[in-house]
Amino acid sequence: GRLTMTSLGKLGRFGNQLMQYAFLRICAKQSGAAFECPPWDGQVIFGHLDPPVSGPLPPAIERSNPNLNMFDVVPELIPWIEKVTGANSSRVGHEALDQGLNGVDLWGFFQVQTGLLKPHREFFRSLFRPVDDLKLAVDEGLNRLRGKGKTVIGLHIRRGDFLSLPLFGFTHPVPARWWRDWLRRIWDTLDSPVLLICSDDLNNVVPEFQEYSPVTF
Repeated sequence: GRLTMTSLGKLGRFGNQLMQYAFLRICAKQSGAAFECPPWDGQVIFGHLDPPVSGPLPPAIERSNPNLNMFDVVPELIPWIEKVTGANSSRVGHEALDQGLNGVDLWGFFQVQTGLLKPHREFFRSLFRPVDDLKLAVDEGLNRLRGKGKTVIGLHIRRGDFLSLPLFGFTHPVPARWWRDWLRRIWDTLDSPVLLICSDDLNNVVPEFQEYSPVTF
């Protein structure tokens, strides 16, 4: 059998694609199905030779429990997907990580709680190892960062479109003070910490964390 994800690269940005690709690969591994997907940036970064989608399959749309996801907030998307694919849809949740899937086309973000990925930790990590040429550059940057401290704390603080999109649970811009409160609780318990901040709005985000002398790039 086959398991596909024709929506890979169309829903969300690169971080979303990592979680989507991992969900596809884990579910296929659990069921023994062959996986197929369209081209995506990870094929260059991680050296994956993914088989292209060879034909249509009925859509399996993400179901979240207990939280609502995009398909619950905007249910009109489901009949649209069914019209585009020409097939009735089913819903699929995180249980597929253990049970596996076969014969469907996955649609969703699949950003499950990381505890659910723990049984698949080694396989997950194996999927996202940069190719050798890129690894050299990444290691150089990582070594420079570790030269500033032994414990790296990385914050990814998204602003950008989250400030203009309608406010749902999945577009909530986390207030900087929440991060600061957390950092104040843990900072002195860590061995020589260094703060790394990644954001699409560094000019406004970095001043909120000046007391920690954050590294950005």
